[in-house]
Amino acid sequence: MPKAKKVLNDSMNSLGFAKKPLNQLLKNEYEALMKCPNGLSYFNGTACPLIYPSKFDFEGTAMKMLKGILKDEPIKEVKTNLYNQSVEMEKVLSQICNGKPCDNEIIAEWSKHFDEPAESLMLYWYCNVYMLLKLKVIENDNNYGMLFATTVN
Repeated sequence: MPKAKKVLNDSMNSLGFAKKPLNQLLKNEYEALMKCPNGLSYFNGTACPLIYPSKFDFEGTAMKMLKGILKDEPIKEVKTNLYNQSVEMEKVLSQICNGKPCDNEIIAEWSKHFDEPAESLMLYWYCNVYMLLKLKVIENDNNYGMLFATTVN
């Protein structure tokens, strides 16, 4: 998916991802959710590690990626490919974590496995989940989708 990768790289460069070190990960998902403007992105019951806690436009990036991909591939193939990519990312992350809380060491191993910067993997994960929701491949439920929090004063 070269077009999708270009859109992703352009978005990441505009966010300054390449210039930032891995951030310290939060241990408590609730605390993480309250501090993450992007919400939490789940696939197969696993939340994507919060590597970049600042707001980024994963919805806009995902839609640009999807439009580019759909120009070259049939929708059925796109759905299958996105789902399979997400299955693989989640499977590898779960195997590396092996029941332990996700930390920088785990993130680094996950990144090394895919030969991608950790920030790219987070953006891929968020974009894939968003596209799978839009394509109605997955439903936003307890195992798949996005979770956002708001506070009431």
